[in-house]
Amino acid sequence: MSVSQDVIEQVEGVRITFGVTGLISLVTGSSFLLFLLVKMVKEFVSANAEDMPTITIKNFSRILLCNLLLADCISSLFYVFTFFEAPQYKSNVCQLEGGMISFSTLASILLTCMLSYSIFFFLSINTQVRFSTRNELARFMQRMVMTMCAVSWLIPFAVSLSLYFFNVYGMAGYWCWITSSHVAVRVALFFLPLLLAFAFNVTIMVLLILRVSLANHRNLVMDLLWYIPAFMAVWTFPIICIIYEYANGSAPTWLWYMRALTEPLQGFANTLVWGVQKIYGHRLAQFFRSYICRGACASSAEDHILFTDEESFRDTTGLLDADTSTVDVLGKHVDLPDRIDSETL
Repeated sequence: MSVSQDVIEQVEGVRITFGVTGLISLVTGSSFLLFLLVKMVKEFVSANAEDMPTITIKNFSRILLCNLLLADCISSLFYVFTFFEAPQYKSNVCQLEGGMISFSTLASILLTCMLSYSIFFFLSINTQVRFSTRNELARFMQRMVMTMCAVSWLIPFAVSLSLYFFNVYGMAGYWCWITSSHVAVRVALFFLPLLLAFAFNVTIMVLLILRVSLANHRNLVMDLLWYIPAFMAVWTFPIICIIYEYANGSAPTWLWYMRALTEPLQGFANTLVWGVQKIYGHRLAQFFRSYICRGACASSAEDHILFTDEESFRDTTGLLDADTSTVDVLGKHVDLPDRIDSETL
């Protein structure tokens, strides 16, 4: 059966839209990623041994963000291929493109969930986990971020590689992805994780709106917070398109255009969030304290998780007990010396 010229034009239009938005996201996301990597390398190279715990703590959010940007750049790169390639005529290229988009998109979704979980964790760290020194906290955060990143990359890699060997990828309407003959695979390994991730991020935002205290680690939380609504904005139209398609058999062309305009833009959205934070960060924090957490947030501009000396570590974190002769470490009381000096920390 021949395909009408209108359908061909619609497919080409959506495909080109995917490519253009992917290119925008690739350029902005990769530039931001390079900037963050250079910044972190300079800090680690210039830091001495005493500063390393503070640098490690400070770069927790940057490491998560760099991994998220890398996943977004990979997916953006293969979205760009939809603009330059004619994948329906090259099955091997189409399978590779579909597999890489699946791999990087799943990694991006998982990394965003890890980012949200870290916000929840550091909101409750003052009541659930306690540390006696910043060295101990730095080691814990280093293990935490490495575990998060490893899980977020290894699971999508294993899943995508398995699907590739089972020839699941191919032409899927407007682009290369999991073919329409493998609907169950789409649901189980992409749509369901995406919906769960979206619901998880919405839940974290609701918890914040319900006056969750940000008194401890406020700046770290604020650094990560605004990437959640960015994720939600990017994936809103794709989720609507997915639900509409499954409910009605197909989605209208305008909805596919909206999906093509937003889905590849995660890297651009993350870059935009960072830029807005740098320019309007103080106003955003003031807005959050005034209208969202409404007085439950700390009003001080001090970053409570970046310790510069032993007094700031002792006084501002709330990690030490009122009786400074003991400290609660993971629920156990540990004796401390009468004086904590720089060597102890």
